[in-house]
Amino acid sequence: MKAAIDVYDLLIHGLFASLGGVVREMKEPEDGKEPKKLLEFVSGAFIGIFTGLVVYFLCKQYGVGEYLTVALTGLAGYMGTPALDFITRLVKGKVKAAVGND
Repeated sequence: MKAAIDVYDLLIHGLFASLGGVVREMKEPEDGKEPKKLLEFVSGAFIGIFTGLVVYFLCKQYGVGEYLTVALTGLAGYMGTPALDFITRLVKGKVKAAVGND
């Protein structure tokens, strides 16, 4: 039987992951670049939410403790697309190993 999804838990983890994405965008602009625009902060938050929730569901599947799950969702939110690329490589490796393709 599948466990029910706790919406409150999703909101907390999604918010924490979005903060990670916003923090990433708050870093000082590189020399010669103009300051960040609002759209970059919003897109950083959305990318953070998506990435964080992917990590959240992986943590739930593997029974990771609550504090570590929060830390990993925030970190994934900060990392953004590189975290998604890393997870994608892991999944591809697992699928190839299961199918037998090298």
